[in-house]
Amino acid sequence: MYPQMKVELYGWVLDLRCPGKRQEVSNGDIQEKARDIVVRNFGGTEFKASDCWCARFERDYSLVTREITNMTRKITFTEADLDVHQQFFLEIEEHIHNKKTPKSRVLNMDQTMVWMEAPRRKTISPKRVKQVPVRHPPGDKEGLTMNVTIRADGSKLPAEIIFKTSAKGGKVSDMFVEKLSAAENVIISLLRKLGGMAFSISSISKPYFLCIRNS
Repeated sequence: MYPQMKVELYGWVLDLRCPGKRQEVSNGDIQEKARDIVVRNFGGTEFKASDCWCARFERDYSLVTREITNMTRKITFTEADLDVHQQFFLEIEEHIHNKKTPKSRVLNMDQTMVWMEAPRRKTISPKRVKQVPVRHPPGDKEGLTMNVTIRADGSKLPAEIIFKTSAKGGKVSDMFVEKLSAAENVIISLLRKLGGMAFSISSISKPYFLCIRNS
């Protein structure tokens, strides 16, 4: 049934798994894409792309589910980037020393991006492939940023969870905010773009030593 669809579907899988993309592919992705092709090319709406159909398709086209052997990200640091970072930290230390900045006003912040969709441990791949690498994230996905800050004197500021706001309204919907549940020592903040730089919409009661570096 639908042999042309199967050929297009197989090419779609190979395209996603090519060295330039290395995206994850699941059984559900194949089933959804098969239904989309049928609706687009044949106008059919009764084709279900069941689990049994998907298993037969993968068997006929020598596709198997494999453990991911290597996961990479789109952005990597070069030697030049590392040199710039090292110089930046040296400039910070010199500035703090010359200005005699109190330790309580020197902040060290660590940010971690958390994607709403967690990476899978397995992906569909052609048979007889030794390595099964995946580049994650495969595209722009919704997520949040976890921000943890500590002063140089050892005291900690409340942890912060930062959400990206909508481009038009500049805020997250009230219904979404009401559903958030966080401990008392966690701050929920929004994020909006100003002049090409991202700022967290939250207030700090005291002035702190702040460095902003253009990357």
